[in-house]
Amino acid sequence: MQSPELFSKVADEVASRDLSSFGLKSLTTILSAYASAKIESSPLLFEKICEAIVGRKANVSNQTLPNILWAYAVFGYVKSPIFLAMAPRVMTVLHKCNCESLTIIAWSYAAANVDDPMLFNERFLNALLEKMDSFNVIQLTRLHQWHLWRQEKSSSIRLPPAFETKCYEAFI
Repeated sequence: MQSPELFSKVADEVASRDLSSFGLKSLTTILSAYASAKIESSPLLFEKICEAIVGRKANVSNQTLPNILWAYAVFGYVKSPIFLAMAPRVMTVLHKCNCESLTIIAWSYAAANVDDPMLFNERFLNALLEKMDSFNVIQLTRLHQWHLWRQEKSSSIRLPPAFETKCYEAFI
């Protein structure tokens, strides 16, 4: 059972602190807890966590990066600087990302409607294509949504037709 009052009190307490003493994993866990519970208690908390993470973006791992982006996308913090700030970091860890991470990253940017050509380029597309046969149904569904967004943006960086069909079929 969720307790919005408890989430609100925790958000106020955490937001009142200097977050530079919090580890990146702790900050990510806080974001994930609020996003998973779908309790948006404090925009200030998300702003302060964004500042703390962006200040240490070079240390964000390929495991925590998708979770950070997902949490901001779930709550629609599309104006958050987190998406543009993290694009270069995504590119440095791209080769280490598994299927889950790649699809969460793709979906998060699509949901936030943040199109960064530094991120969504041939390298990103190739990372997806290298794992084309390893994605599960949920991941293919995310990629279908990302692909629709790429079409909406009239981007040349989109899934090839056979992969697009596979994602579409998973989605329906």
